[in-house]
Amino acid sequence: MIETGVSYYGCLFRDHIKKDIIELVDHGVTSIVLAVSEYEMSIWVDRIKEIIELFKYYGLKVYWDFWAWGKVFGGEATSEYLQKNIKHRQVRSNGEIAPAACFNDRDFVNYLLVSIDQVAEETEIDGFFWDEPSFYNLPQDDAWACLCKVCQTKFKEEFGYPMPKELNDDVIKFREESILRFLQELLARVKENNEKLKNIICVLPEKNPKIGIINWDKIAKLSGLDVLSSDPYWPIFDKSFEWYKDVTTEIKSIASRYNLESQIWLQLFMLPENEVHRLEDAIVFAKEVGINSIFAWPFRAAEGQIIASENPEKTWRILGKIYKKLKMGEI
Repeated sequence: MIETGVSYYGCLFRDHIKKDIIELVDHGVTSIVLAVSEYEMSIWVDRIKEIIELFKYYGLKVYWDFWAWGKVFGGEATSEYLQKNIKHRQVRSNGEIAPAACFNDRDFVNYLLVSIDQVAEETEIDGFFWDEPSFYNLPQDDAWACLCKVCQTKFKEEFGYPMPKELNDDVIKFREESILRFLQELLARVKENNEKLKNIICVLPEKNPKIGIINWDKIAKLSGLDVLSSDPYWPIFDKSFEWYKDVTTEIKSIASRYNLESQIWLQLFMLPENEVHRLEDAIVFAKEVGINSIFAWPFRAAEGQIIASENPEKTWRILGKIYKKLKMGEI
């Protein structure tokens, strides 16, 4: 049975969530990625534990997403860590301080490790979803990150010369290895807490040196990884549906090569109405190539948000129909 899920966030009241859970189950959803912001974790932590218990009571798997924490993971949420810690931020090659924490900064890493321990020890989640780990990047200019003092020191130790402002081969390698080391430490910490907890890494569907991760095989080789994932949102990336199929096929191929499960995400935000019909095509193709898990971002197609799909009610309704067809073996 293929896992079917959506991301869920924004509601912290149990009576409302019970209604949402019934709706999720009715839509054929078997799992959720619970996107938790730093703000929510800081003042709603006890309620979040109760919310997870509710989802579990109704038979849904729950994966924890450190939603936009330090802005090194995907998401629209703000980061309290960045507000309080200017000196631990990434620095761009043009000297600008970026609104993102540095992967090599021990203070930020420790902040995450402590949070992993708390979540693993105090909740009944099924795993952790590591969403789009990447360096801060502005597509409209050539500047890149990170050129902070920590990165400069580590680069010189590893390569024997000062870190240049040009994105040369050594810098590209250093940045990729920095993310890999960062992720490896997080994955290991999860497994130290509970070997049964799943680690899912969702890579951006672009192999852009400025983003940081170029070789997905290196991600797949990380110890403690259980699921390799990506989100080839063809509408928002202004790509063809064939591109979605290519990325999906590659994710499955790499995952199989390293005995991992595979996961693909569908775009349920800012989705044009004339692309809604493609959702079934995408799910059919994912099943054909052997994808183990299909998720969509987010619940109710982002209704009421600035990232809402063009027709969120229709989009959400159609996804539910497709998920149920998949569950019944009609796809």
